Amino acid sequence: MKHIPLIVFLLVFANCSSAQTVSRKVLSTIGGSYQDSNFSATYTVGETIITTLSAGGITAAQGFQQPSCQTDSSSFADSGISSYVWNGITYTTSGNYQHIYINSLGCDSIVTLNLTIYFTTVSMTLQNVIQISPTVFEYDVMLQNTGNTALALKGYSCGLNHASGMRNGGTLTHTFLSRDAALSTIPNVVPGYTASTNHLRLFTSDASAGNEVNLLPGTPIRIATMRVSNSVPFPKRFLA
Repeated sequence: MKHIPLIVFLLVFANCSSAQTVSRKVLSTIGGSYQDSNFSATYTVGETIITTLSAGGITAAQGFQQPSCQTDSSSFADSGISSYVWNGITYTTSGNYQHIYINSLGCDSIVTLNLTIYFTTVSMTLQNVIQISPTVFEYDVMLQNTGNTALALKGYSCGLNHASGMRNGGTLTHTFLSRDAALSTIPNVVPGYTASTNHLRLFTSDASAGNEVNLLPGTPIRIATMRVSNSVPFPKRFLA
Protein backbone atom coordinates (compact mmCIF):
# COMPACT_ATOMS: atom_id res chain seq x y z
CA MET A 1 0.00 0.00 0.00
CA LYS A 2 1.26 3.39 -0.95
CA HIS A 3 1.20 6.27 1.47
CA ILE A 4 0.29 9.67 0.02
CA PRO A 5 1.37 12.62 2.09
CA LEU A 6 -1.43 15.07 2.74
CA ILE A 7 -0.70 18.70 3.36
CA VAL A 8 -3.45 20.76 4.82
CA PHE A 9 -3.36 24.58 4.63
CA LEU A 10 -5.24 26.27 7.37
CA LEU A 11 -6.09 29.92 6.77
CA VAL A 12 -7.12 31.78 9.84
CA PHE A 13 -8.40 35.35 9.66
CA ALA A 14 -8.65 37.20 12.88
CA ASN A 15 -11.28 39.47 11.40
CA CYS A 16 -12.71 38.39 8.08
CA SER A 17 -14.99 41.36 7.77
CA SER A 18 -12.14 43.86 7.87
CA ALA A 19 -9.98 41.92 5.40
CA GLN A 20 -12.18 43.07 2.53
CA THR A 21 -12.25 46.72 3.49
CA VAL A 22 -10.31 49.05 1.15
CA SER A 23 -10.41 52.80 1.44
CA ARG A 24 -8.74 55.52 -0.64
CA LYS A 25 -8.28 59.11 0.24
CA VAL A 26 -6.22 62.05 -0.91
CA LEU A 27 -4.37 63.19 2.14
CA SER A 28 -2.79 66.24 0.58
CA THR A 29 -2.65 68.10 -2.69
CA ILE A 30 0.63 69.86 -1.99
CA GLY A 31 2.78 66.98 -0.86
CA GLY A 32 4.01 66.01 2.59
CA SER A 33 3.81 63.02 4.88
CA TYR A 34 1.25 61.03 6.82
CA GLN A 35 1.79 59.02 9.97
CA ASP A 36 -0.32 57.25 12.55
CA SER A 37 0.27 54.40 15.02
CA ASN A 38 0.35 51.79 12.27
CA PHE A 39 2.25 53.25 9.30
CA SER A 40 3.85 56.32 7.76
CA ALA A 41 4.23 57.47 4.13
CA THR A 42 5.39 60.42 2.13
CA TYR A 43 3.72 61.58 -1.03
CA THR A 44 3.94 64.17 -3.76
CA VAL A 45 1.51 66.63 -5.30
CA GLY A 46 -1.87 65.03 -5.89
CA GLU A 47 -0.69 61.55 -4.88
CA THR A 48 -3.23 59.27 -3.19
CA ILE A 49 -2.69 56.99 -0.23
CA ILE A 50 -4.44 53.62 -0.56
CA THR A 51 -4.98 52.04 2.87
CA THR A 52 -5.76 48.31 2.99
CA LEU A 53 -6.95 46.73 6.21
CA SER A 54 -5.90 43.15 6.93
CA ALA A 55 -5.86 40.85 9.86
CA GLY A 56 -3.47 41.92 12.52
CA GLY A 57 -2.34 45.19 11.05
CA ILE A 58 -2.48 47.89 8.44
CA THR A 59 -0.39 48.15 5.28
CA ALA A 60 -0.12 51.21 3.09
CA ALA A 61 0.49 51.39 -0.63
CA GLN A 62 1.11 54.63 -2.51
CA GLY A 63 -0.72 55.26 -5.74
CA PHE A 64 0.15 57.70 -8.49
CA GLN A 65 -3.23 58.78 -9.71
CA GLN A 66 -2.50 62.41 -10.49
CA PRO A 67 -5.72 64.43 -10.48
CA SER A 68 -6.35 66.74 -13.40
CA CYS A 69 -5.10 70.30 -12.80
CA GLN A 70 -7.62 73.02 -12.25
CA THR A 71 -6.37 76.07 -14.14
CA ASP A 72 -7.38 79.33 -12.50
CA SER A 73 -7.47 82.80 -14.02
CA SER A 74 -7.66 86.38 -12.87
CA SER A 75 -7.28 89.86 -14.32
CA PHE A 76 -6.43 93.37 -13.25
CA ALA A 77 -6.27 96.81 -14.88
CA ASP A 78 -3.42 99.27 -14.76
CA SER A 79 -1.97 102.17 -16.75
CA GLY A 80 1.34 103.84 -17.52
CA ILE A 81 2.70 106.98 -19.11
CA SER A 82 4.49 106.12 -22.39
CA SER A 83 5.40 102.60 -21.18
CA TYR A 84 4.69 99.93 -18.58
CA VAL A 85 6.92 97.12 -17.27
CA TRP A 86 5.37 93.80 -16.22
CA ASN A 87 7.33 90.61 -15.57
CA GLY A 88 10.42 92.14 -17.14
CA ILE A 89 8.64 93.07 -20.39
CA THR A 90 8.16 96.71 -21.44
CA TYR A 91 4.82 97.48 -23.09
CA THR A 92 4.28 100.70 -25.06
CA THR A 93 0.77 100.16 -26.42
CA SER A 94 -2.58 99.63 -24.76
CA GLY A 95 -4.07 96.14 -24.82
CA ASN A 96 -4.70 92.92 -22.92
CA TYR A 97 -1.60 90.92 -22.00
CA GLN A 98 -1.32 87.53 -20.30
CA HIS A 99 1.25 85.79 -18.15
CA ILE A 100 1.08 82.20 -16.89
CA TYR A 101 2.23 81.50 -13.35
CA ILE A 102 2.28 78.19 -11.45
CA ASN A 103 -0.07 78.19 -8.48
CA SER A 104 0.35 76.39 -5.15
CA LEU A 105 -1.23 73.23 -6.58
CA GLY A 106 1.31 73.06 -9.38
CA CYS A 107 -1.27 74.08 -11.96
CA ASP A 108 -1.39 76.98 -14.41
CA SER A 109 -2.62 80.33 -13.16
CA ILE A 110 -3.38 82.71 -16.03
CA VAL A 111 -3.27 86.42 -15.18
CA THR A 112 -4.53 89.00 -17.68
CA LEU A 113 -3.40 92.61 -17.56
CA ASN A 114 -5.82 95.15 -19.04
CA LEU A 115 -3.31 97.87 -19.85
CA THR A 116 -3.85 101.47 -20.89
CA ILE A 117 -0.82 103.40 -22.10
CA TYR A 118 -1.14 107.17 -21.99
CA PHE A 119 1.14 109.20 -24.21
CA THR A 120 1.64 112.95 -24.16
CA THR A 121 2.58 114.63 -27.42
CA VAL A 122 1.81 118.06 -28.84
CA SER A 123 2.09 119.67 -32.24
CA MET A 124 2.56 123.34 -33.11
CA THR A 125 1.54 124.97 -36.40
CA LEU A 126 1.38 128.47 -37.89
CA GLN A 127 -2.04 129.42 -39.24
CA ASN A 128 -3.88 132.45 -40.65
CA VAL A 129 -0.77 134.17 -42.00
CA ILE A 130 -1.94 137.57 -43.25
CA GLN A 131 0.07 140.25 -45.02
CA ILE A 132 -1.01 143.56 -43.51
CA SER A 133 1.32 145.78 -45.52
CA PRO A 134 4.65 145.42 -47.38
CA THR A 135 6.41 145.68 -44.02
CA VAL A 136 3.97 143.90 -41.68
CA PHE A 137 2.33 140.50 -41.45
CA GLU A 138 0.56 138.61 -38.70
CA TYR A 139 0.04 134.93 -37.90
CA ASP A 140 -1.42 132.61 -35.28
CA VAL A 141 0.61 130.02 -33.36
CA MET A 142 -1.58 126.99 -32.64
CA LEU A 143 -0.88 124.22 -30.13
CA GLN A 144 -2.70 120.88 -30.20
CA ASN A 145 -2.62 117.98 -27.78
CA THR A 146 -2.06 114.95 -30.03
CA GLY A 147 -1.78 112.45 -27.16
CA ASN A 148 -4.56 110.36 -25.62
CA THR A 149 -4.82 112.01 -22.22
CA ALA A 150 -5.42 115.53 -20.97
CA LEU A 151 -2.46 117.80 -20.23
CA ALA A 152 -2.24 120.37 -17.47
CA LEU A 153 -0.51 123.34 -19.12
CA LYS A 154 1.06 125.77 -16.69
CA GLY A 155 3.40 127.54 -19.10
CA TYR A 156 5.14 127.10 -22.42
CA SER A 157 8.26 127.87 -24.39
CA CYS A 158 8.42 127.27 -28.13
CA GLY A 159 10.70 128.33 -30.97
CA LEU A 160 10.12 129.44 -34.57
CA ASN A 161 12.79 129.57 -37.27
CA HIS A 162 12.13 132.18 -39.94
CA ALA A 163 13.30 131.71 -43.50
CA SER A 164 16.76 132.95 -44.41
CA GLY A 165 16.59 136.28 -46.22
CA MET A 166 13.26 137.22 -44.67
CA ARG A 167 14.68 140.44 -43.23
CA ASN A 168 15.75 141.65 -46.70
CA GLY A 169 18.47 143.68 -45.04
CA GLY A 170 16.08 145.28 -42.56
CA THR A 171 15.43 144.95 -38.84
CA LEU A 172 12.57 142.77 -37.59
CA THR A 173 10.37 143.54 -34.59
CA HIS A 174 8.14 140.80 -33.12
CA THR A 175 5.10 141.79 -31.08
CA PHE A 176 2.74 139.56 -29.11
CA LEU A 177 -0.87 140.62 -29.79
CA SER A 178 -3.24 138.13 -28.15
CA ARG A 179 -4.12 134.48 -27.48
CA ASP A 180 -7.18 132.39 -26.56
CA ALA A 181 -8.98 133.56 -23.43
CA ALA A 182 -8.71 130.06 -21.96
CA LEU A 183 -5.01 130.77 -21.34
CA SER A 184 -5.67 133.86 -19.25
CA THR A 185 -4.37 132.23 -16.04
CA ILE A 186 -0.92 131.76 -17.62
CA PRO A 187 1.39 134.82 -17.68
CA ASN A 188 1.64 136.68 -20.98
CA VAL A 189 3.99 135.63 -23.78
CA VAL A 190 7.42 137.26 -23.90
CA PRO A 191 8.94 137.07 -27.40
CA GLY A 192 12.69 136.83 -27.83
CA TYR A 193 14.32 137.15 -31.26
CA THR A 194 17.88 136.27 -32.30
CA ALA A 195 18.66 138.07 -35.56
CA SER A 196 21.80 136.08 -36.37
CA THR A 197 19.81 132.83 -36.59
CA ASN A 198 16.37 134.26 -37.49
CA HIS A 199 15.03 132.40 -34.45
CA LEU A 200 12.01 133.58 -32.46
CA ARG A 201 11.23 132.09 -29.06
CA LEU A 202 7.88 132.53 -27.32
CA PHE A 203 8.18 132.13 -23.56
CA THR A 204 5.84 132.35 -20.57
CA SER A 205 6.40 132.01 -16.86
CA ASP A 206 4.54 129.24 -15.06
CA ALA A 207 1.05 129.74 -13.72
CA SER A 208 0.57 129.41 -9.99
CA ALA A 209 -0.60 126.09 -8.57
CA GLY A 210 -4.25 125.45 -9.36
CA ASN A 211 -4.26 127.81 -12.35
CA GLU A 212 -3.07 125.30 -14.94
CA VAL A 213 -5.02 125.03 -18.19
CA ASN A 214 -6.46 121.61 -19.06
CA LEU A 215 -5.71 120.70 -22.68
CA LEU A 216 -7.96 117.94 -23.97
CA PRO A 217 -6.74 115.60 -26.73
CA GLY A 218 -7.45 116.77 -30.26
CA THR A 219 -8.49 120.33 -29.39
CA PRO A 220 -6.23 123.08 -30.83
CA ILE A 221 -5.64 126.25 -28.87
CA ARG A 222 -4.18 129.58 -30.01
CA ILE A 223 -1.19 130.26 -27.79
CA ALA A 224 -0.18 133.49 -29.57
CA THR A 225 -1.09 135.86 -32.36
CA MET A 226 2.14 137.52 -33.44
CA ARG A 227 2.94 140.59 -35.56
CA VAL A 228 6.29 140.88 -37.27
CA SER A 229 7.34 144.25 -38.66
CA ASN A 230 10.30 145.01 -40.91
CA SER A 231 12.15 148.31 -41.21
CA VAL A 232 12.15 147.70 -44.99
CA PRO A 233 9.65 145.86 -47.22
CA PHE A 234 9.79 142.13 -47.07
CA PRO A 235 11.07 140.33 -50.16
CA LYS A 236 8.45 139.97 -52.86
CA ARG A 237 8.02 136.24 -52.27
CA PHE A 238 6.55 137.09 -48.84
CA LEU A 239 3.84 139.34 -50.32
CA ALA A 240 1.55 136.54 -51.62
